[in-house]
Amino acid sequence: MYKTLLIMFLLVGISLVALIILQQNKGTGMGSLFSINSPSTFFGSSGSGNFIVRMTVVLATLFFVFSLILNNLSTKHVQKDNQWDNLNQVYKVDDKEKTEVIERISNDIP
Repeated sequence: MYKTLLIMFLLVGISLVALIILQQNKGTGMGSLFSINSPSTFFGSSGSGNFIVRMTVVLATLFFVFSLILNNLSTKHVQKDNQWDNLNQVYKVDDKEKTEVIERISNDIP
């Protein structure tokens, strides 16, 4: 599920960038390269402008929702059991362990 959501998140992000680049503005932009400036009857009488703006809003909302969901899922996968998390905890050593450590140290001395 996480990988599926991540792939959908990437597709929405790429689509959002493409729609933002293709949006019409007051000057000539990237939209003029793909001849989006001419209104089309496929998008209605207002042309493709309103359609692209609406799709941008929908994709931006999806991008935001996916980012929140993925963040929530990724924080649940992080393991909290780390030896560095509790440095103040005292480790108790038995006498048997002490003698083993002392013997290993004394054997290492040349």
